[in-house]
Amino acid sequence: MEVFLQIITLIAMGTFALFFKSYLSKYFGEKAKNLATKEDIEEITEKVEKVKQEQNLIYSEIKNNRERFNNKQFELYNELWSSLVELKISADSLWGEANSRNLKDFIEKLVNAEKSVMKSSLLLEDEHYNELMRLINIFKNFMIGKKTLIEQRRSRNIDESEIIHTIENNREYKIKYDELIEKLKSK
Repeated sequence: MEVFLQIITLIAMGTFALFFKSYLSKYFGEKAKNLATKEDIEEITEKVEKVKQEQNLIYSEIKNNRERFNNKQFELYNELWSSLVELKISADSLWGEANSRNLKDFIEKLVNAEKSVMKSSLLLEDEHYNELMRLINIFKNFMIGKKTLIEQRRSRNIDESEIIHTIENNREYKIKYDELIEKLKSK
């Protein structure tokens, strides 16, 4: 009976050992899997954080560049606006009194304004550049008209109706440049 008891104990212990081994291997296998998952998560999290940092640096650089561009563009538009206002004041003086002195001042302001637009074209919006060049062309036509008027008044053989016609053409240019400058101002 003692042998029988030992055999039963041995069988019980073997069964228990097999059960325990099976349970422990599953338990430690799960623990190892969880540990691997935690390590994977930590590694992935580190990579994600690194990518976020890199993206934040790139974003900051883009933002800084954009701010510099916007600031430069704002300065440029202010300079252009100042040049256009000087040109308009000169054009209004020439409108008030068409003489060689006012014409010379107007031509100088017109040349400076056109140079400013051309030099600034890289930072100007296409639509704004086109409108500014249209305005410059209107001012050029106004200049031609005023130059013609001054020459007509110097000529002794000119009909008064031609002078009136030239003045009316110039008035149309003045109305156009006044409207276009107001349009640009509102933008």
